[in-house]
Amino acid sequence: TGQADTALALGKIEGLVPSHSSKQTESAVRTGNGHIIEVVVSRSFSLLGKTLKEGGFRARYGAVVLAVHRHGENINTRLGQIILRPGDTLLLLADEDFSKKWIRSREFYMLSVVSEIAPTMGRNKKMLALGGLAGMVLLNTFGVFDLLTSATLAATFLLATKTVTPIEARRSLEINVLVVIACALGISTALSKTGVADIIAVGLVEIGRELGPRGVLLAVYIATSVLTETVTNNAAAALAFPIAMSAAAAAGIDPKPLAITVAVAASASFATPIGYQTNLMVYGPGGYRFSDYLKIGIPLNLIFMALTTLLVPFIWPL
Repeated sequence: TGQADTALALGKIEGLVPSHSSKQTESAVRTGNGHIIEVVVSRSFSLLGKTLKEGGFRARYGAVVLAVHRHGENINTRLGQIILRPGDTLLLLADEDFSKKWIRSREFYMLSVVSEIAPTMGRNKKMLALGGLAGMVLLNTFGVFDLLTSATLAATFLLATKTVTPIEARRSLEINVLVVIACALGISTALSKTGVADIIAVGLVEIGRELGPRGVLLAVYIATSVLTETVTNNAAAALAFPIAMSAAAAAGIDPKPLAITVAVAASASFATPIGYQTNLMVYGPGGYRFSDYLKIGIPLNLIFMALTTLLVPFIWPL
């Protein structure tokens, strides 16, 4: 409780040191190079399920946890014994190297640094970045290259012009999400080849039979919506797509409207904090509870479902 930046001033009082300190952070306080940093723990945080002491937080990140905020709860456990969860907000004392090393990390969502951080990208680099983006879009739009080749050329251009460094490029890769998507694609292929997708699709067709093709579309939307609230939207789309295609074949309807429905349903993730990373980012700092997402998210999901089942058949006839 209190103002975060005053923690630095307290540390400069003779005889006072952080209760969980290290030589690195004590030096940062003494020299005035210390930063008070507020971060949110992400789902990719490597110490989930471990206490701060078990995971060696100080040694790994070079920072001291001063306080933990968990959506409005007062945590009375000793700091070293706290088991961190996604969405927890941490108040850290660290030196200037912490921001340089972890500000683009997928371990944390950086909220605020009570001091100056690295300067923003210069005008020339901004123009190069925009040029790379525009080139990628144009090359793909006019059919010169496919999207993968266009994106690879754009990334190579940004690296060659030093608009981004190799380290920044590597840190921007969401490895955990890529693994989840890859696994989901493998599972979706298995669903198709083993016939499980056909079995689920027949069930969806049976459920929506009385409402006709629009009922099938509604059933596909609901199935995808349930998936996207528990896994990433990309994984939900990968899993639901083969089911939608099988449902279209079983019902004898055009598969395109069902594919569009899967894309919309997978992106409309509002009912849980774990459905999408922006939901999780505001979970702890906003003091929200899981039930708050259900209260607001379910009505939003229903609105999206109603609009999708109403408009998709008009734009892409079944």
